Amino acid sequence: MVKIGQACSDDASGIGSVHVAVCKSVYAELIPATVLNEQNESILTSFWKRHQDDENWPVYVAKADQKMVGFASRIPCRDTDHVAIQIMSRYRSCRDTDHVAIQI
Repeated sequence: MVKIGQACSDDASGIGSVHVAVCKSVYAELIPATVLNEQNESILTSFWKRHQDDENWPVYVAKADQKMVGFASRIPCRDTDHVAIQIMSRYRSCRDTDHVAIQI
């Protein structure tokens, strides 16, 4: 069973790991492998550590058997806010996409 809840400080590493894995999966046919291989878990983990406690950037995580399998975040943008949802492919019921961006 997948459980969803608000991220805590211990979740940053898992979020960074999922972020890298999903980007490499989703963008494999769109972005050169050399660029995707530059995706760095430690940089993304640091990014999420800095932002996950910011009330302007609420972050939610999805865990299965205590393992991080996805996350969602509201991302402030210049023109409007967006919600990014990234889920490892084996935990999705819809197989068409790993990443969904919706305007709110």
